[in-house]
Amino acid sequence: MGLKVEKDQMRIFALMNFRKVEIKQSSSEQGFMFNEEGFTLLEVLVTISLIAIISAIVIPDIGQIFRESLEAYARKSSNLFREARDHALLTSRVVRVRFDLDEQKYWVEEADGYFLLPTKKSLEERERKLERLSEEEKSEFSDPFRMVDSITRRKTPVPDGIRVSGMLTPRSAELLEEGIGEFYYFPHGAAENAIIHIENIEGEKRSLVVQPTTGKTKVEVGFYFPAEDRR
Repeated sequence: MGLKVEKDQMRIFALMNFRKVEIKQSSSEQGFMFNEEGFTLLEVLVTISLIAIISAIVIPDIGQIFRESLEAYARKSSNLFREARDHALLTSRVVRVRFDLDEQKYWVEEADGYFLLPTKKSLEERERKLERLSEEEKSEFSDPFRMVDSITRRKTPVPDGIRVSGMLTPRSAELLEEGIGEFYYFPHGAAENAIIHIENIEGEKRSLVVQPTTGKTKVEVGFYFPAEDRR
């Protein structure tokens, strides 16, 4: 009798343990099925909001990555002017730095050392002469300057986001804002007094001031004008 009771208790205990395992398995399957259902709408919206916030904080303007900074272009231009000055010294030639303010391009040219600088009057006479010439005659009208391939092989565009907005040279009574602007370096290392204004799309402004005696370039913050011609 006692043996039978003991067997019945063991059978009940085994049945209870089996039931517990079944309940756990069922709970696990339910959890798995819940995960298969995916995210709720609220979870998706929260995730998208977090991604947007992180992107706004961490990811910079893609265009800014590829745009050259105004400071970098000012340094690059100063180096270009120094190369032009050194070339004039080493070759005993007159070197001309030109800016096309309409096309926003620049380049460096050279001519023999005995070249005489044009005056405002001579430039006007040259323009009047060109107006009287045919297209064929204009193509034959000789310019003593040629490209300095070691500095600029071609007319080089100003970087995106930056603009050369004006120039002051001895041949321009007022700020030159269109057409061709130019200044010269001479075989003994001196230069014409010239001021080149540059700015970027953010409104930052710099001036490249070419010193006539030394031929060196100084970068000024803002648009610089000579003391007697403040605007």
